[in-house]
Amino acid sequence: MRKQKADIRAVEKLILRAHKDLKTAKANLDIDEGIAYRVAYLAMLHAARAFIKICQNTPQLCWGDEWPPSPLGGEG
Repeated sequence: MRKQKADIRAVEKLILRAHKDLKTAKANLDIDEGIAYRVAYLAMLHAARAFIKICQNTPQLCWGDEWPPSPLGGEG
């Protein structure tokens, strides 16, 4: 894994990909349920990655004014 800079364009691309995957999953549901669930799972992963990236840039959107406790101790 490599460290990536979180930018709004990357978040937008991930959300658009998740939306496209969900549309594909819905279209395949009657044809092949197993594939539809796999594609829906990929959509969830893309959406989760977008959420993590947006939290890196603007944590207030994710946690408000309070940061979650740091596992390393000290302030969050």
